[in-house]
Amino acid sequence: MSTDNIFGCSDLLVAIAGVAVLVDAIGSQQAPVDLTKWIGFWSYDVMNDLAFGGGTEMIRDGDVDGLWHLLEAGQRNSIILGHLPWLGSLFLRLPYFASDLKAFRAHAKKCALQRKHKPSPYKDLFYYLIDEDDANKHPPSVVEVINDGGLAIIAGSDTTSSAVTNLFYYLLRHPVAFRRLQSEIDFLGDDILDFTKQSHLPYLNSALNECLRLLPPVLSGSQRAPERGTGGASIGPYFIPEGTNVFIPTYSVQRDPRFFYPLPESFIPERWLPPEQREALEPSIFNSRTPFILNTAAFTPFSIGTAGCAGKSLAWMEMRMLVCLIMQRYNMHLADFYDPEQYLSEMKDYFIMIKGELPIVLTPRIQQR
Repeated sequence: MSTDNIFGCSDLLVAIAGVAVLVDAIGSQQAPVDLTKWIGFWSYDVMNDLAFGGGTEMIRDGDVDGLWHLLEAGQRNSIILGHLPWLGSLFLRLPYFASDLKAFRAHAKKCALQRKHKPSPYKDLFYYLIDEDDANKHPPSVVEVINDGGLAIIAGSDTTSSAVTNLFYYLLRHPVAFRRLQSEIDFLGDDILDFTKQSHLPYLNSALNECLRLLPPVLSGSQRAPERGTGGASIGPYFIPEGTNVFIPTYSVQRDPRFFYPLPESFIPERWLPPEQREALEPSIFNSRTPFILNTAAFTPFSIGTAGCAGKSLAWMEMRMLVCLIMQRYNMHLADFYDPEQYLSEMKDYFIMIKGELPIVLTPRIQQR
């Protein structure tokens, strides 16, 4: 099952529709607008549409079922259990730890069963998971489909929403970068919905890359282990025994000055541009006197290898589309009462990224026809 099969043209239309609904919705809210909350609503709705052909209407109704809380709390407890697997049986007997996880699984089960008895008008992820075209001689069980569908919602909704929200956080703290990106997006004009033209916007791609470098949605990365029976593996000066899980924290690697220099801790989208462009835009940072390092082999926000993100292409399309539509439609600034330092101080890593609010004030730039 290839990425192209999973994420076809119909899926992109779903994503476009979801972005348009969000852009309208945030403009109708009383200021300030919590961008963290609304982008989370959008990503959850879109991933439910893509995974199960529908099931939530958070942009319209809000999180009436508390699903974001269930996702965050359940994942927090799951990641703790992942480091103490021998506590599994006890864990499931403790209501405080197990209730949110069980409730989220119940939601995934409900969506899967509803989708099973109500075919989607397009080939969603469930279509391939349940093998509706009978291509697999040994189709997966309903339990496997529920687990995979729930994982798709977690992986697809949290990561994309985190990336876009983080980008707006950085842009609002760096007005020059905000203006440069908005100016580039304005050149699209009536072609604002053209995926291909969006993908060729150099500053947009650079800003997203820089945001993904500083705050990869999965901050600690995902665990890997040498398979049992292999005898282990040597990685540089380190030996990893077989069956031993290890993490290579993406957050730390992507801020290492050996791989990204100068100013590896700073948001500087220009570092991703060709030499003549970055030196012209930021001559005090990028010049012949200062060493420059951009090791793209150390840039792995979507992970790498066979366990890399299957939805990477779709995620890029969603991120570009959302950023383009919002920035073409609105000017924005952080709410006056808000201390932007708290956005980073409130961030937590439980495989998913738990974020605090990001209150912004929007001002329409383009009159609706």
